[in-house]
Amino acid sequence: NGHATIAPLGKADRKVAVIGSGPSGLSAALSLALNGVDVTIFEAKGTVGGMPAIAPEFRLPQSIIDEDVERIKGLGVKIETHHPIEAPPESLLGQGFSAVYVGSGFQRDATLAIAGFEGEGTFTALDMLARVRRGEKVDLGKEIVVIGGGNTAMDAARTAARVSGLPTTVIYRRTRAEMPADTEEEIEDLIAEGNRIEELLSPVRVIREGGKIVAIECVRN
Repeated sequence: NGHATIAPLGKADRKVAVIGSGPSGLSAALSLALNGVDVTIFEAKGTVGGMPAIAPEFRLPQSIIDEDVERIKGLGVKIETHHPIEAPPESLLGQGFSAVYVGSGFQRDATLAIAGFEGEGTFTALDMLARVRRGEKVDLGKEIVVIGGGNTAMDAARTAARVSGLPTTVIYRRTRAEMPADTEEEIEDLIAEGNRIEELLSPVRVIREGGKIVAIECVRN
């Protein structure tokens, strides 16, 4: 809750390598450090926090992640960013570590196998969210469509509206009642911010002119 006081036990003569600084890796490092284990986290990217670190600021402020990370570092945990582990994890056992905890995550963006999808103007949700969180300028154009109905789609749509200053249209193949976003509140917030949902639509083709997107052809389910 940000107010708890935690202190490690006495140091043990053990070193553990943790691969990945997402929730799993940070939780493992915290537990190990509290039990007196010397922990080093290896993170391939330049930021710490894993998937939560690319969540929109309106959902999870960076200050909350920073507080957790600093609390863990205060227990003596070392974090090495820009340090991907490209050899088999067990190779770290030959570098003085007694054990290796693999929490690297395997999240991957979903793409659409439809004509015209690849090219200028299409973004995968995780890539777009990560770029915005890093402060990069992302040109989303004047008409924005998000395909999907889960939590990531809601985050992408609400973030796109903030970046562009324009409403976003969410296309979903089933009805609003069947959208897999965790809570109705997610959907209500999307609508309250001026965005809209088009139900029972499945995209079949991205229509381009001169390489630029001009429309999305859908079928009505």
